[in-house]
Amino acid sequence: MTPLIGIMSTKCDVSVHLACLNTWCYLLHKLDTSLSDSSIIRMVLEPVVEAVFQVDPDSKSIWARNLCIDLLNVFILAKCKDIDYDSLNQVNHQLLGKSSRIAPFVSGSFSWKQYPIKWFPWDLRLLDFHLKMIYILICQASRETVSHDNRISAVDASLRLFRSVLKGVQLELKRSSISYDDIMFCLNAILKFVKNTCEKVSSDCSDRNDLHHMSLQLVEAVCEEIEHTIVGSPLYSVPFDIKCIDNLQILVDIGCAKSGVTNGYMDMVSPMVYLSVLYFCIVVQSTMTEPKTDINLQRMQNYFKYLLSMFDPLESLVVTSGLLYKHSGPSCLRMWIAVAEGLKFYIDDMKDFSSLKMESDNKCCFAMCDLLSYPLVVCSCTPKYFMSAELGSPSKESHASHHIRVELEQVITLWKSLYCSLCTSISGCFIGGSFFEDLFSILDRCLEKCASMLVCADEYVLKFKDLALHRISSYGDVLICILEKFWSSEFNSYRDNKHGSKHKVSSAIQFCLKLVIRYMKLLQTKIGSDEPIGLSAVSRVYSALAHLLSSLHLKEDILSFFKIVSDPLLQWLVLMETQDENTSDQFQLLWAEMLNCLRRSQPPIIFDSAFLQLQAPILAKTLDHPNLSISNPTITFWNSTYGEQTELDYPQTLRHVLDKLWRNGRISLHKRSPPRQRCQSRPGSATAPPRYRVNATHNRGSKRVELQEDTIGGELKAMPPCSSLKRKRLEVTEHQKEVRRAQQGRERDCSGHGPGIQTFTSMYFSQGNEDTQDNQDIRNAECILELLRKG
Repeated sequence: MTPLIGIMSTKCDVSVHLACLNTWCYLLHKLDTSLSDSSIIRMVLEPVVEAVFQVDPDSKSIWARNLCIDLLNVFILAKCKDIDYDSLNQVNHQLLGKSSRIAPFVSGSFSWKQYPIKWFPWDLRLLDFHLKMIYILICQASRETVSHDNRISAVDASLRLFRSVLKGVQLELKRSSISYDDIMFCLNAILKFVKNTCEKVSSDCSDRNDLHHMSLQLVEAVCEEIEHTIVGSPLYSVPFDIKCIDNLQILVDIGCAKSGVTNGYMDMVSPMVYLSVLYFCIVVQSTMTEPKTDINLQRMQNYFKYLLSMFDPLESLVVTSGLLYKHSGPSCLRMWIAVAEGLKFYIDDMKDFSSLKMESDNKCCFAMCDLLSYPLVVCSCTPKYFMSAELGSPSKESHASHHIRVELEQVITLWKSLYCSLCTSISGCFIGGSFFEDLFSILDRCLEKCASMLVCADEYVLKFKDLALHRISSYGDVLICILEKFWSSEFNSYRDNKHGSKHKVSSAIQFCLKLVIRYMKLLQTKIGSDEPIGLSAVSRVYSALAHLLSSLHLKEDILSFFKIVSDPLLQWLVLMETQDENTSDQFQLLWAEMLNCLRRSQPPIIFDSAFLQLQAPILAKTLDHPNLSISNPTITFWNSTYGEQTELDYPQTLRHVLDKLWRNGRISLHKRSPPRQRCQSRPGSATAPPRYRVNATHNRGSKRVELQEDTIGGELKAMPPCSSLKRKRLEVTEHQKEVRRAQQGRERDCSGHGPGIQTFTSMYFSQGNEDTQDNQDIRNAECILELLRKG
């Protein structure tokens, strides 16, 4: 074989190569059944094929490479199908006839059909041989000296040969007699080949997108051709020896990414995780070198959907979410779009959500949260994290800024759509866990980091100020989406059916409101030395808050709301004077909804001194606000709540306002006792006053007063104590005058006395001048009743 190898490795005349290959094929033909021996294959077939593949093909020698590719393909297919010798020879004749047509014409050349070769099914001992030949062919295609057409044909041939090899391996894996060691041998050989190919392409041919495309197809071929239960099983774990992941630019850490790829070098992972990491690294490499090419991102979306549907969706989601945080760069947002669209398609299409049940401390809960948080974390970073460093001219900078804004709009649109799909489809699976708290916590840190970035603005922030405003507006879109969807019908129905979730839902409301408060503060942040941002998103936030309030009915939720927003409301009230008419109108609607919410609470809120103390600061500003749309609803609220109370301790901050409005007759203060509680009835009273009877006792200087039953109500009414001594004396004096008039004959009965007067003597009229406390109390029947009640 040495002379043949030497001839094929040198640049000889075409006729010489043709004669060499003629001799080689004749040798293979004569070996006949000996080709079933793997050692013969390595001795006869391997060196010649390797020599041909290592030479750069040109228009005169390309036929030799194609001949070797076709011979390999027939040999590999002999494993995959039961082909008898006659049919196999027929295929071989057709193949060699095809090669002869593309071979150069040489006088006296032989006919390829006269040397049929008998191929036999190969075993796993030849797996390394096949993979080695394919790898050499790929290395030939990766050389810069190879033309584009020859590279494309070599890539296509490599993929065809590799899939044929995988089909043969799958036949071996299906055998019941195969051992665990043989399975691991196959997996290690295949994964090593794919890893070496991907690393070769990334290091040597980083500017050739067609080779990146081929690397992705190699990974896809393994997932599609090898049994899913083997590729996705941790039983067949392999060492995590992928080094290219360390070359990625990790996104800044703000305390998220609780799930995902945290494996160290040589940790054991399933083949699916291994392949997914390779796939991700190749996509990142391709998007960095070809930023305008989205074909690989589309492949990534399809690959992720395939992982979710064919393998464990939880593990696929955890791995992919974690991989996103390993990368930040010009393509990071587009990569998130590819993953998010794949997940949304899967969620909208799935029927059984048990595999994604998101209970507390569940990996799926963390993975979902990390995936939704990723674009928010990117937006909190300086533009250098997601913009190309090679901008240079102002025109390129303007184009890059516009491109990022377009991507952000796509991201936010998809984010809201994915969030709504999650809330609609699997709300019952994760609302009971910590999903909302985790998501809101990460978003809170993003807003905090974004505010810090604006205050300490670097050259990127100042140069791309419009981009910073667009990112802040994107946060507003996210918050508004959360507020609008948070109390959708799905969540309300779940809350009604799950009584144990009240605390968690109320806690989620608190987190959400704190986010809104932080975002409103962010809108007042200055970019460098400029004026505060003051985006139009403020009016939309007010509207979303009002919508949220309109759905609150439980006392616990309403009180939580007011405890959190009481102080920020004062600031928003001041800002209303400087905002446009639409924003001011939305705040007025929000304030009116707040007042209505308090009055419809279930169970009802007690408007006592303690709650008034909580509301005092905001009521002090709104009761006498110059804007009637604020003050009038507040006064109406006061009169229907606190104005109905008989006992209140008014805070000092409210007294000046209350005094002014009370003297103007606009509010009610300290409701008095109802008229029926007095001894003397008034005209038009709905209830007859209680009757009294005074009986003489053994003591001539005292009388016993007894309360008679109310003839109308039939029920004894307790009377409040008299208010002052002066008032008692006035009321007793009037009563005495009535008695005197009765004695003078103005009101007489048949016995010559007024009703009940016959029991009184002159002693009664002298009690008004006695100084003792007992005599003073006796003069007033109400006080006597009170003493009797207390006694």
